[in-house]
Amino acid sequence: MKAAWLILTLLMIFNLTAVSQQGKCYQTVQLNCGDTIVDYLTLKEKRNLFKLQVRYEQLKAEVEYLREVGKVDSVQIVKLNKDFEELRYQLELSHTASDYYKSAYDNMYASNKRLTRQIRLIRAKGIMSSVLGSVGAFGAGVGVTFLILKYANN
Repeated sequence: MKAAWLILTLLMIFNLTAVSQQGKCYQTVQLNCGDTIVDYLTLKEKRNLFKLQVRYEQLKAEVEYLREVGKVDSVQIVKLNKDFEELRYQLELSHTASDYYKSAYDNMYASNKRLTRQIRLIRAKGIMSSVLGSVGAFGAGVGVTFLILKYANN
C-alpha cells in the first residue's frame, strides 16, 4: 500500500514538474533494469516525499481515530435517545397520574361536602324529632293533667 502510494505521489510530482516547466528543455535519463523512480529523485524531492509520507500517515491515523470516536459517539447518541424517550414516557406518566390525583381530590372534596350536608340534615332531623317528641310529651302530659283535673272536679 505504501509503495503504491509512493509511486502515485512520485508520478504526480513528475507531472506537476512537467506542467510547471513548460518552457524549459527536458533532459532524458538513461534507465537501467531494476531501477525505481526513487533512484532518480533529488535529495530535496526525497525529503519532501518523506515529509508527505509522514503527514499522510498522521492524517490516516487521525481519520481512523475520528472514525472510532464517531462510532463511540453514535453509540452514546443512541443511548441518550433511549434515555430521553424513557424520560419523556415517565413525564407523560407523571402528568397522567397528576390528572388522576386532581380528579380524585375533586371527587373526594365533593363527597365530603355531600356527607357533611347529610350529617347536618340528620342532626337537624334528630334535634327536631327530639324537640317535637318533647313538645308532644309535654302536650300529652298537659292534656292528661287537664283531663285529670277536669274529671277530678266533677
